[in-house]
Amino acid sequence: MKRKPLLILCILFSLILSACNTSSSSTPLPAVTSSPAAQTLPVFSTSNINRIVEQSNWRVAQSSLGKGAITYGEFSPDAKSFGVVTPLGVYVYDIESLKQQRFIPGDSSVRAAAFSPDWSLLAMGTSSNITLYRLADEKTLAHLETQQGKVSRLLFSPDGSLLMSLIRPLGDEVYNEIAELWRVSDGKLVSTWDAGALDNAAFAPDGKTFYAWNAVRMSGVLRWQIPTGMPLPTLTDLLPFSFAFSPDGNLYAANNLDNTPEANTILIQSVADNAQLHKLSIGDSQFISLIRF
Repeated sequence: MKRKPLLILCILFSLILSACNTSSSSTPLPAVTSSPAAQTLPVFSTSNINRIVEQSNWRVAQSSLGKGAITYGEFSPDAKSFGVVTPLGVYVYDIESLKQQRFIPGDSSVRAAAFSPDWSLLAMGTSSNITLYRLADEKTLAHLETQQGKVSRLLFSPDGSLLMSLIRPLGDEVYNEIAELWRVSDGKLVSTWDAGALDNAAFAPDGKTFYAWNAVRMSGVLRWQIPTGMPLPTLTDLLPFSFAFSPDGNLYAANNLDNTPEANTILIQSVADNAQLHKLSIGDSQFISLIRF
């Protein structure tokens, strides 16, 4: 507490010395001969300021720091390449050398992307637009535009003939998604329906059914017929956190949420009749976030 008065005195003494040095300077101050208007600091006009801001924004938009946060990754069918999706675009790397093979930039921030099963095509979603590329030469094949909202996810059907885009309507992003089914060959919209709020979605291996579920809402596994989009009975006995099909499409596996009767187990069931074939216990203290065959 005793240091504060001393500190204030030191500051005052320094200011007095500074004033004295300024007034006793041997260099005389230049006489003011110009008019008051001539002393006014330069003023930038609104148009000049707008031009400077536009140029600055352009320079920032043209520069990239890093390669963006990874939002999705996928191996090629021959396991020789790995595709990485970021908001900047899609990078493809060689597995052996880890060197970048190509980069396909998005027209704007990339919200979703998907490779066709044979990796011949790449679908990239930016805002309300979807662009189809031929991966071999990065040629643009089609532009698909949704009028429903913003693209949140893209999925190809198992045979690559159809593309599913899940759209979040403007103003309703958290609570709802709209499913749009596109025909890849001509870019035509085949069907569309209200899919609700979905965390996970997948085509059945035969491509005839589309499955989706939301672990938080506990509404079971929703199903739709492909390509009509007609709803099929919901699998209400399942409240999965993770869900996966066997490669042949005959079975699916799911682990139910912790607060359900089937908690701490993995259920393996038949796709044809939903009959339960196996129940695998994972122990009371275990939790599974992802299941794969």
